[in-house]
Amino acid sequence: MHGVHMLCFLLLLFTGVGFFFRVEWISALFGGPAAASVVHRVAAVIFTVGPVLYTLMRWERFCRFIDTISTLLGKDDRAWFLAGGGYIPFLRREVPEQDKDNAGQKMLAWIVIIGCLLFILTGYPRFETLLQKTADRRRKLYNGRLECTYYQFHGPPP
Repeated sequence: MHGVHMLCFLLLLFTGVGFFFRVEWISALFGGPAAASVVHRVAAVIFTVGPVLYTLMRWERFCRFIDTISTLLGKDDRAWFLAGGGYIPFLRREVPEQDKDNAGQKMLAWIVIIGCLLFILTGYPRFETLLQKTADRRRKLYNGRLECTYYQFHGPPP
């Protein structure tokens, strides 16, 4: 499942960059804009549906995984961060004993989960309605013949 999800992410990344920045050679790698559009849409469906089906089929395992990564702010995890995980040479602290997943792996797991959810939600055509906020700017993009909208939410000025 991880390999399929990574492959879909890479396909979405390359086709999306090609569409957003109008990089013709990226579309040409997939056989032109129309074929790249099809690849992008199919990869998006697999990217979304695959993990959902896996989670539903292995619900107990998913719940254990969430329980494991939810202990990110434990005493050992704070000590792991202060020691730089043992990877930073000038931090000469002892790395505490860790469970199966260390604090860095737990943090990465949350980044992947939240990032994937953001990718999926922002690809939804009615994202503004879902967010219940009007975008400050909208940019029309075309995924082959499929119209896409790039929403920009600026927030308060600094």
